[in-house]
Amino acid sequence: MVLEVVRKYLDAIKVTPKSLTMEKQYKAEIADTKKRKKKIEAELEKLKKQSVKLSAEIGKVLIGESNYTSDMLTTSINVTNQAIAEKENEIAEIELKLANQQDDIGKLDFYYDEFMSWADEFDLSTNEERKMIICKLIKQIRLYKGYQFEIDFDSDYKRFLKEFTMAS
Repeated sequence: MVLEVVRKYLDAIKVTPKSLTMEKQYKAEIADTKKRKKKIEAELEKLKKQSVKLSAEIGKVLIGESNYTSDMLTTSINVTNQAIAEKENEIAEIELKLANQQDDIGKLDFYYDEFMSWADEFDLSTNEERKMIICKLIKQIRLYKGYQFEIDFDSDYKRFLKEFTMAS
């Protein structure tokens, strides 16, 4: 049964042109991530301007020319600074995600070539060679009653394999 599942994926890989692989999806995801980063950067800039205005209001409070109390101003500054920290953390996470996405797009050729090689060789392989290919692709197989099973693919290949099943 496991051999049939692996063979199905490898057969799908054989008939899937390289242009239909994940490159388009990755580029779209990267564009979306960059758009999200730009939006958060704009929000961060707005919060920083707000922080500057609140800081300028401190002087007015000290000389009694402000409509705000020092407690209100302190609370507003703290909330704004917390929001700034959160936005900066979001940007750092997005930058890490972008770096990972760029790295993944660079690996597409490697994975595609490796899959094509395995797809071409699988039917002609010995049982030991098939086991090696299966061990590279699959992280875990869970067996249930009634010959039911569930396959967890290795995370490096999982997303790539989903694309082949969607493209075929």
